[in-house]
Amino acid sequence: MVDPEQPPHVQRWRDVLNRHVPDDPASYPDRPRPRRVRVRVVWTDHDGAVSEAWLSGTLTRWGGTHRYVQLDDTAGRLPGRGVWVKPDDVYQSEPINPTDT
Repeated sequence: MVDPEQPPHVQRWRDVLNRHVPDDPASYPDRPRPRRVRVRVVWTDHDGAVSEAWLSGTLTRWGGTHRYVQLDDTAGRLPGRGVWVKPDDVYQSEPINPTDT
């Protein structure tokens, strides 16, 4: 349900259901060679319905169990620039080199 007292940009925000933030995000530094990817984002709509979308973005931080993708979400549906997710939610054209994780 949208709170009419919130500013319009806040009213556009959605809760990301598949967000998976690591216990210590600071332990995942920005990588020197970010990668263009598509990321699966599952969120709730204002009416409570669940939606799924594959969004374009840049994979900038990653480790064994987490990925951080800065999104090209021009609709302003997320309060930040990106989202933490599990590796299975990220599609990339090149596999991540295991020695680079």
